Amino acid sequence: MRNGDGETSGEYHTVYWRRDDFAARLESAGLVLIRDDFNVGRDREEWNTFLAVRPS
Repeated sequence: MRNGDGETSGEYHTVYWRRDDFAARLESAGLVLIRDDFNVGRDREEWNTFLAVRPS
């Protein structure tokens, strides 16, 4: 997902999240965060990627 704050509309709707805020949402939903990555894509867009699992 895109890193940042707020939302944009256009051809499609985008919601931005900060890493710590979204990680907290995953954990509050009962998921365990296994991994998270940050990278900068083309046009200098910042992206967060998460891997979370439901505990067994």
